[in-house]
Amino acid sequence: MSYSIDAGVKAIFFLALISVTYPVHTQAAGSKKAPAFPIQLRGIWQGGREPCKHPGNMDSDSRIEIHSNKIFGYEDSSELISILKISSNPTAWKVHSKLDLGDSYFVDEYLIYVLSGEHLTVIDDRALPFTYTSCH
Repeated sequence: MSYSIDAGVKAIFFLALISVTYPVHTQAAGSKKAPAFPIQLRGIWQGGREPCKHPGNMDSDSRIEIHSNKIFGYEDSSELISILKISSNPTAWKVHSKLDLGDSYFVDEYLIYVLSGEHLTVIDDRALPFTYTSCH
């Protein structure tokens, strides 16, 4: 399988390799404000680079819904623990979340989210990218 990645996304790979496995702490000590995904990340995203109309393919295992502090996938969900903006061009965030795989099985995830136009590329700790398209 071949990936087509924007040049800006490629530039973020180095940051991803260095920073994705280290915890992020963005809340001040004693702060009660919960972390939240930025508005531009919230909504429905469909895996791939093809145009997507709302609500996307409901049966797809590559469809995600990003809410203020949760992500809902096909068979899983994640709760946002922390988020830190690490780049403005392209816009990128380091995200720490708790992935709920069901049956009381949770996994800490450290990911990089890179937003480039209508495309969101998520990079995991092995620097493997997966691109989503915003559904309008």
